[in-house]
Amino acid sequence: MTDEPIDTPVNTDPIIKFFSNVQFQTDVFEVLRKATTNPEEYDKYFQSPELFVLMNAAWVLETTDPNKGNEDHAAIINMLKWITVKCASDPVWYCYFGWLFRFVAIHTDPSSYWPVKYSPRFLPKNFIKRGDPVKIAEENRKIKTPEEVFKKSK
Repeated sequence: MTDEPIDTPVNTDPIIKFFSNVQFQTDVFEVLRKATTNPEEYDKYFQSPELFVLMNAAWVLETTDPNKGNEDHAAIINMLKWITVKCASDPVWYCYFGWLFRFVAIHTDPSSYWPVKYSPRFLPKNFIKRGDPVKIAEENRKIKTPEEVFKKSK
């Protein structure tokens, strides 16, 4: 890759368009909100802490995403909601997503064959805004290995 700037694509991705328009007809979100203080409510669904993590992720993006107001923002929020519903209520998807979460988490270990790296762009305050030019080589130089992220200062 070169340091030539590229514009983030503005063409419509049909999956983003679909997810940005999804409407949920379920009480799972209300039940999970109640379950934070009423454990009996939680017995209706698979008891997975990931459900609360996913709801928290959606809340963080709702309050901090610089792309709020566009299709990308709506799509990621709805995708998180969809994953929450599937994890809470569908045994097959509960297994798929549980496996995926743990699979990625295992690769955060520095000894992993493919250690998941960190970019400051992974923080909502540093997200690339739709339409901003991006220099991929420059972005790649910002990525840190797990050793760099967790290096103790002397």
